[in-house]
Amino acid sequence: MTRGVLLTRGDLEVAQLLRAAEVPNASRDWGGSRHGIIIKMVYGATSSLMYVTVPAGYRSEPHMHDTEQLDYMAAGEMWVFIEDSGFLAKAGDFFRVPSNAIHWTWNGSSQPCTIVESHAPGLQNDPKLVNGAMPLLKEGELSAVNGSPYSVPVDPEVCGMAEVEKRVMASHAAVSADGPNAGSGENC
Repeated sequence: MTRGVLLTRGDLEVAQLLRAAEVPNASRDWGGSRHGIIIKMVYGATSSLMYVTVPAGYRSEPHMHDTEQLDYMAAGEMWVFIEDSGFLAKAGDFFRVPSNAIHWTWNGSSQPCTIVESHAPGLQNDPKLVNGAMPLLKEGELSAVNGSPYSVPVDPEVCGMAEVEKRVMASHAAVSADGPNAGSGENC
């Protein structure tokens, strides 16, 4: 069964169009918290794109994947920790997680946040995502999966999760206390 609309420009067939209603909401809990995230995910031949709603209080488990990750914070705010550093991403911010970097997030606010997240190569074969991922491919076109097609959990003790969070948030509090423009720099 073909979903969406296959577009043409002259003799060239181009990517499939899916309406938001055609992309299922997939609920996932990657952090063992009582709150799960809601994901809409599409993928092409070499990348995947997710629209993610993260509830207040949600903390993901530390993990890594053999894909580069680019994010846009569409609404709200969320703490992002990458290896031994971190920052508070706010609505309108962009950030990057390098391939194979241990990372995790925490929405410590009282409001949900929304992220647009891209992975290259795509994560459409991740066992926690595969059931909701929708292709944006024309018939017969294959998705090329390079590298690890799934997220690998990392033990919080091994990556020093608690220590990193404590140090980064203490640094942020100190910078924020310095004035109204504080907190706009890197690692704050």
